[in-house]
Amino acid sequence: NPKKSLSYQAMSSAFMFPISGKARIQLENHAILAKPGKMIYIPYASHLDISVESEENFSYINVFHQFIKRPIFEIDIS
Repeated sequence: NPKKSLSYQAMSSAFMFPISGKARIQLENHAILAKPGKMIYIPYASHLDISVESEENFSYINVFHQFIKRPIFEIDIS
């Protein structure tokens, strides 16, 4: 079973939440072991290299956001 890898440039800032498996993420000059229980912040326009290190698939959820200059705000979601 060959290990899988993926490379891309983040088109938006995001919070990455790994939900299964493990992967080594090279994020600019930082090496991060991504696994469930961690949250990784992905800055806008950063380059990611993701290499799966587990036998099971590496799955994650990205929550994308745009930079908002106001420090305090609220948004109605209905």
